[in-house]
Amino acid sequence: MRELSAVDSVALRADADHLDRLWPRLRDSVTADDEARVWLDARIPLALDTSRNLVGAPPAWDAGYDGTGRTVAVLDTGVDAGHPDLVGKVRASKDFTGEGQADVGGHGTHVAATIAGTGAASSGAYRGVAPGATLLDGKVCGVQDCLTSAILEGMEWAAEQGAQVVNMSLGGWNQPGLDPMELAVERLTASHDVLFVTAAGNLGAASNVSSPASAPSALAVGAVDDDRAIASFSSRGDVDGLVKPEIVAPGVGITAARSSASPGSGPYLELSGTSMATPHVAGAAAVLAQRHPDWSAAQLKSGLVGAASPLPEAPSVAQGAGLLDIGRAVAETVVAAPSAVMFGRVWDLPDAPVTRAVTYRNSGSEPVTLKLSFAPTTSDGAPAPAGMFQLSADEVTVPANGSAQVEVTVVPRVEVPEGYVGGRLVATAGAAARVSTPVGLLRDQAAFDVTLRQVPRPGAGPAYAYAFAFGLDRSSYAYISAPVDADGTELRLRAGRHIVVHGIETDEHSSLLVQPELVVDRPDQEVIVDARKARPISITLPDPRARLRFAEVATSMPKTYTDELGSTTADYAYLMTGKYDQSDPFAGEHFGQAGPNRDYDGVTTELSTTWSRPRADGSLADSPEVYFLNWFGSGRAYSGSVERVRANQLATVTSTYAAQAQGARGAVSMNGTRENGADAPNSLEMSFPLPFKRTEHYNNERVRWERHFLEMAPGLVELAASVQEPKHYVPPRRYTEAVNEGVFAPSVAAPTHGGWARRVGNTMVVRPPTFADGAGRIGDAATTQESTTLYRNGVKVAAAPRSGYRMDCDDLPPAIALDELCPTGLTADVTAADGLYRLVVAAERGAPHALSTRVTADWTFRSATVAGERPKPLPLTTLRFAPDLDAHNAAPAGRTFTLPVLAEPQPGSAAGTVRDLAVDVCYDDGATWQPAHMVAQGPGGRFMARLRHPKAAGFVSLRAHATDTRGNTVKQTVIRAYRIG
Repeated sequence: MRELSAVDSVALRADADHLDRLWPRLRDSVTADDEARVWLDARIPLALDTSRNLVGAPPAWDAGYDGTGRTVAVLDTGVDAGHPDLVGKVRASKDFTGEGQADVGGHGTHVAATIAGTGAASSGAYRGVAPGATLLDGKVCGVQDCLTSAILEGMEWAAEQGAQVVNMSLGGWNQPGLDPMELAVERLTASHDVLFVTAAGNLGAASNVSSPASAPSALAVGAVDDDRAIASFSSRGDVDGLVKPEIVAPGVGITAARSSASPGSGPYLELSGTSMATPHVAGAAAVLAQRHPDWSAAQLKSGLVGAASPLPEAPSVAQGAGLLDIGRAVAETVVAAPSAVMFGRVWDLPDAPVTRAVTYRNSGSEPVTLKLSFAPTTSDGAPAPAGMFQLSADEVTVPANGSAQVEVTVVPRVEVPEGYVGGRLVATAGAAARVSTPVGLLRDQAAFDVTLRQVPRPGAGPAYAYAFAFGLDRSSYAYISAPVDADGTELRLRAGRHIVVHGIETDEHSSLLVQPELVVDRPDQEVIVDARKARPISITLPDPRARLRFAEVATSMPKTYTDELGSTTADYAYLMTGKYDQSDPFAGEHFGQAGPNRDYDGVTTELSTTWSRPRADGSLADSPEVYFLNWFGSGRAYSGSVERVRANQLATVTSTYAAQAQGARGAVSMNGTRENGADAPNSLEMSFPLPFKRTEHYNNERVRWERHFLEMAPGLVELAASVQEPKHYVPPRRYTEAVNEGVFAPSVAAPTHGGWARRVGNTMVVRPPTFADGAGRIGDAATTQESTTLYRNGVKVAAAPRSGYRMDCDDLPPAIALDELCPTGLTADVTAADGLYRLVVAAERGAPHALSTRVTADWTFRSATVAGERPKPLPLTTLRFAPDLDAHNAAPAGRTFTLPVLAEPQPGSAAGTVRDLAVDVCYDDGATWQPAHMVAQGPGGRFMARLRHPKAAGFVSLRAHATDTRGNTVKQTVIRAYRIG
């Protein structure tokens, strides 16, 4: 148990066997106390050299301010205090994760160096924003995510350690009201006068700023690129009537220190995200605190926001006051309070004027006369209605060491469209002063109270109810939970259409009823939620020994909505529930539809389950036989079902998972896609020792399955990953799959949108997978060195210190520019005229990898400008080595061995047919090569080479080169392609 005094809470861990006793006690305590809450200990995502100049750091340094004497806490994945840029910078460290202080993820070290790094490893080139500041290292995150309870402990520790600024380059989903992290920001700011500088988030959508950036006292930071354009991934928008972020800073392609415990090589690495923008502002806060040691956290926030440089092309909700300007913040003598003025969310403008005051304070020895300007706009960029906002004065004089006020008034009954209306109130005094204050309001839809009348199942005892509602016409979310009451429960919803999930729980029963469409258009509406209409689930398998590992029930409804920024989105609203590793998971569970008893256009339902046959000892771990079973419906919400699965209704797949590294484990999840392209629920990820063989069963031929595989070294360090192109498994057929079998090498053969290497206009984008497996599955791996180089007519035109595809980029929302948040490969602007190009991709990987330790692909091809907006795949071919290897990726020593080689052009490209191919072989890691005997050529670019393996155990390296019928060439080399012996 952890005590979290900052939010008057405790964090508990409970064994699954005890949940049935613990939950009723927690529920009853919440029911008895209106102020009590139970929160999931949620896992939170980890959502210089040029950037320092962009934010005006050098002028502040020249004035003598570099953060000396100020302390900034970094709550992150840890800090590598031994990095040359951070030696002597960390005053205290504490681990709140239980994983040790080492920064294995590398995120925290990068953040810390952006704040206060000395740049020692780069002769000062990558110096941080506040190189004189001292750091506190609070490790609250593991490699992948962060427990809320660990973050809360870290926040309290940082405040008690005397930090003036706390950097939080992390964030989770923002919920209505104050969640625990937001509450901690507010309480610790008030009690310890500490400024929390927080990342706005990387979802790139309006009203999607993460928590705790959404807290009123937090300074939320968005991201821009080096052209001062808002990064596509930077979250933005109104948060409970507040403009967030309040400021932006560089967050695209930031180079800073690399932790020695993290993957990769060299002292630095490049990362992108609002996580990278945030430490620029945290460092600036330390610099400003040195300049004004008596300033409060609120004054530091106002000073930074007020001095920001507005970005004329960006909306206020995306940039707040504008781009961080440390030099101006240090020089400025006038600040405004509050840092932003919001009139909140309104449905209809008020009958009487509403006024807010802006106070200007002058710390200088001379009075300052400020000229005021305010040009508000609507969410579509049009001018706000004339006279909607009024200033009490166009000019104000602020006395020396004094203050003066200006009032901003919203006048009543002005016609204004829905959405955000506002801008920046700018106060200037020539070149001597410029203070920017965001001002605005959100014109919202009408909202009404809907009464939910819940009817529990008979004889079930005391009942508790909850409801979630998601907007179908507009991005919105509402939630309520309370004991079932005869008078019903009120849920306030915006006017429009909503999909609502209703839950009614007792000690014996749980009923989940989905209302696919609730139209809210008037007061005094009522919904009857009758748990008696819900039905149970029953599933029977051919093998009675199989046990359910995972189940997911989902009802989805299409939605097209416009957000507060005027952006229209088409998507699906998914409402689902999941069950894991329970012997009788559906006991007492019932599902049904609430609202009218009718069908709805566009509604689809899914029941997805994963089952395992126990091993002989009864354990479900490393199960030798698994079942992936799915059922679909349409028109109505899922309402229970009885499913009896027969053996002839199953496709059977025998899957062998080979090992690349000794002592590694594998993990597999199957991600389904329906015939219409919509996602099907995914399966449970299951891990096992490598190599491993298991039998898999699939029941639904309408699902196309993507096999996601991950190989991990001891300690769960990710080594390699692959993904299988979606494929159908049709009952009752039998299939075999060999996964993670070599040779691992670059490939452009798998289909992908626009091509792995493509050109549009005069821009080339190159990101081929560098470690595809012997079956052609695209792959990724932990590397020590990568590079991509492009030549035109023999002259190098572009290069990047990375090679190709990264599987962790696939989960990014489609609206996000991939090259910003997840840079891979190379993007290059080239000459329009036709030219001869050479493209070289290379990657190396070290221990514990023993295979494909160095791979290269070297292409030549001709290319000219591509008209229109549709990318054209470049005419590349890759050579896939597909030997018959065992589960340890080895072949017999001391005998003749046949090596299939497949010449595979990039789909959709103008690559020709390969007629001639040569293969070289090496048995001493690339030192000496000899030609292999080519014995046959088959259809479809298939060639055969004959090798003579030596008797001694070791490794085989391969090199192949080919020319196609259109003159394009390819040469590929793989050092340590596979083992022998």
